[in-house]
This record gives sequence, C-alpha cells and structure tokens, in this order.
Amino acid sequence: MSPPHLLPNSNTDYANPEPRSDFNLPQLGQAGDNVITPAQLYRIGVQIMDQLRDEGAILDDPLIEDYINNLGHELSSHSDNPTLHFRYFVLNDPAINSITLPGGFIGVYSGLFLDSDNEDELAGVMAHETAHVTQNHIARSLADRKSRSLLNIATMLGAILVAANTGDPYTAMGTVAAAQASIIQHQINFTRAEEAEADRVGIQTLARAGFPPQGMIDFFKKMQRDDALNGYNQIPEFLLDHPLDRIRMAELENRALSMHVPPRPDSRDYAIMKARLRVLESNNLDKTLQFFQAEIASTHGWNREAMRYGLALTYMSTNHVTAAIKIMQQLRDKYDDVVAFRISLASAQMAAGETAAAVATYQRAMQLFPDSRALTLSYARDLIEANQTRRAIGLLLPLSLQATSDPGALRLIAHAYDKEGDSADSHYYMGEYYFNVGLPAAAADQLRIALATPGIDNMQRQRYQARLDRLQAWGRANHQSLVTRNGPGS
Repeated sequence: MSPPHLLPNSNTDYANPEPRSDFNLPQLGQAGDNVITPAQLYRIGVQIMDQLRDEGAILDDPLIEDYINNLGHELSSHSDNPTLHFRYFVLNDPAINSITLPGGFIGVYSGLFLDSDNEDELAGVMAHETAHVTQNHIARSLADRKSRSLLNIATMLGAILVAANTGDPYTAMGTVAAAQASIIQHQINFTRAEEAEADRVGIQTLARAGFPPQGMIDFFKKMQRDDALNGYNQIPEFLLDHPLDRIRMAELENRALSMHVPPRPDSRDYAIMKARLRVLESNNLDKTLQFFQAEIASTHGWNREAMRYGLALTYMSTNHVTAAIKIMQQLRDKYDDVVAFRISLASAQMAAGETAAAVATYQRAMQLFPDSRALTLSYARDLIEANQTRRAIGLLLPLSLQATSDPGALRLIAHAYDKEGDSADSHYYMGEYYFNVGLPAAAADQLRIALATPGIDNMQRQRYQARLDRLQAWGRANHQSLVTRNGPGS
C-alpha cells in the first residue's frame, strides 16, 4: 500500500483565506507562517492528539466520533477556508469547555456537549472554535511573540512529555490544555481580540451552514448566568478560556439580528448521541437510570425515544441485558433507518452471549448501511471481544485499503492481531496507524519492532522491510527524520 501524503503542504497559504464576498469580514493580520509553518503546527497537533488518545482522554466511541465530525464538517465546509484540515473530537471531561489545538484539531468536552440544550448551541461553540482555525490564531499568537515562539513550542511539547508520565487522563488533558492556553492567551487584550474575531467569523459560518446564530448567543448567555449564580470560585471553564464581556455579547446580538436564518429542528442524532454520551460518561449509573426514567415519563416525541435508548444503554451497563435487548428491539423495529439502534441491539445480544443473533443483527445492518464507518468499527470490536479475530480483520481490511486509510480501522486490526498472539503483524498495523495519523517516526519504530520479532517467516520479513524502505524513501522526499518516535520527524 503506497503511503498517502497526509501532512499538509507547507506551501499552502493557510493564513490568507480568500474572504467570502457576501460577508467580507475584516482580518486582524496575516502574520504567523514565517514563525511556524502549517505542517509544523499539524505535527504538534498530531503529537498532542496521539498522547491524549494513549492516555484515554479522547472518547473512543465510533458513533459519537462520527456524529461530532459530521456536525463539525457541516460547519467547516461553510467556513472561510473549507480546504483546511479539520478534525473534531470529544474529550472525556465533565468540564464545560472546548479547545482548539494546533493543526485544526477541535475538541468539545463531554460536559459541554451534555450542557447544551439543543444542537444549535453545540454547533455555535464548534463554529467559534472552527473560526480560530480559519483565522490562524495559534500561528498568529506565536508571531506576536516571535522571540518566544520556540519557547512556546517547547512548552507545548514539554506538556506532552509530562502527560506521558501520568496515568490519569484528566491530568494529561489538563496539562496539555494549560500549555495550549499559555500559548494563545499570553495577554488578555490580545485574547479578547481573537475571541471577538472568532465570534464574528463563527456566527457567519453558522448562518451559512443553516444554523440559527441565536444558538451561539444562547450558550454564551447561559455561561454568563452560571458565572453570576456560582460566584468567582466556580466560574465555568469556558469563560476562563473564552472570556466574554458586554461589548462582545452586544456585537454578537446585533449581528444575529441582521441574519435571517429560519429555525431548524435538532437532528435525531443529536438527541441519540447526547443520551449515549450521558451513559458513557456517567459515574453514578443508578442516578443515570433515574434520570432516564424521569425523562421518559415527562417527554414526548423523538426526545422520549432517545431517552428510551439511553435507558437501554444504562441497563446494558448495569448488566440488565435482557431488559436492554427488549427496548432495543422495539426501537429497531419502529425506526429501521437508525443505525445506532441496530448497533446497540447487536452489542446487547453479544453481551448476553447470543452471538449468532448479534451477528445476524450486524449482518442485516451492514446490508442496509454498507457505508457506515461506526457500524463497521462497532461490529469488528464486538467480533474481537467474541474471539472472532479473523472475521474482524476481514471486515476491517477494506477500510484500511482505501486511498486514505481509516486510522480507527488500522488500530483495531493491530488489536485483533495482538489478541490472537501475532505480535509482529500487530506492530506492522500499528505502524500503518501511526503513519496515517501523521507520526512517521513512530511508524518506523513499529516496523523495526516487527522485524525484530522472533519467529517471523520470510514472507513477513520481506513485507515489513519493503514497507520500512518505502517509509524511509517517503521521509527523505519529505525531508523528515524517521529515527525515533520523539525525534525530529515526530
């Protein structure tokens, strides 16, 4: 498989997006690329993402991953520069906050997702963060302190190393978040200017994507109300990282008045994923069970069905699998076009030991939703848990052979080989994973480990060496060192 060129082209002018003529927003300045290139920013972002993922700080759930990325790309495709790299993710953290990392990686904290009252509010926050990317704020922040730019980068990378030595994902995420904040928020006036620009650009992006701008305003107002009610010691983290003032809010409201975007209902996926996230992030399942039972008794329509879905997931998490299967079957039969219901039904059947029924449910879903990434990954995970690793690998290989391989599929293939005791091929596919997420030095390390694995046959040795040779040729062509994972090419 020839390695795709995933790293951004450093000649791309990310700092100078062509403004849309219908909005023609003013720019604060175009500095930044002479201090740190887009490719360098991307590599820093990739390293942070890899570390957060290793520490368990990023929510690893295919359904929620797909939802947050689909919503994000619905926004970024209507941004001032839709050709930039954007990757959206959910962080395992109850704080009400969001973050933009170097290289276009945008994180929504699980607490913020759950605190949103509707999809417009969630989209409003994501549009604001998307604007930080399109306006090149991190690179421009580095340019503002050119003499300190290398120190700032070292601070960021140092935070990664600190995070690597902690087993607590919240600590790891907080360390990296603090380092990122130290870069882009070195002086409050400059930060306010950036935040105001992100407001202006973000609210226009919302409108273009068909989301009422009021969603952004409503969420910001809610944060201000929480601030006023809770007092200084309990200021929402969102306000600490995104300081608001009356002038900014007034400007936002004035802009919203000039935009005529019709109301839109929440997508069905929003309610489903919010219910799913509430269960995944719960630290008290008894209270979560009570929450869903109360909501089912007081809500109607689609929201009630989403609450029933959450109840079934809670039953699964508390080992009441039979009750979960019953609800999931009812939801599947009533809404045969919702892939989440089919995935969760199959997972419940697998948990109950009904492997044949689970496989049948998955197979029927694959016929109906052949292009669903979340379905394929969820099916493979359950097969691996059921020790059907070869079947899982066969299911995942098509995703790994696409022009742009799916990193999640590659990581699962590596896990499947590891579970069946084939450590060499496990390292090989972890190498493919690392290369596809933009860590070529880590990829080379994995291939070297595979080559050094005792007992590999001649065919494996030739395959691993050929891949390492191609990777090294790619490194030379792209002027990257592949010495070690934490070396110059990382």
